[in-house]
Amino acid sequence: KRRQHEDVLMRKVELALRDGFQKPFNMKALSIELGLSSSQLTRRFKKTYGMPPTEYLTALRLNHARTLLTESCLTLDQIAKECGYDNGFYLSRVFTKKMKISPSEYRRAHQV
Repeated sequence: KRRQHEDVLMRKVELALRDGFQKPFNMKALSIELGLSSSQLTRRFKKTYGMPPTEYLTALRLNHARTLLTESCLTLDQIAKECGYDNGFYLSRVFTKKMKISPSEYRRAHQV
């Protein structure tokens, strides 16, 4: 859930995450680019969006993964690459932990 966007810098971070969720994310590089420490970036982002940027990024990636699981026949490795993860094994671990269901079970339950 979004809060008021009084923090313009954090709005830029949010847009960067939305535009680049399919690529590797480097918190330290982003914070340096913005002239903040990693902890300052995390604190300000959490204050604005209610969660740390890494959690926000994970939510974006998992939303995309859910869409691809239900609307495509891509393999888990292909979906992982589309979602910014290195491989299907890691995506499966993250997906199962956050969604409380494995990607294959999710696909079977939601595919049309």
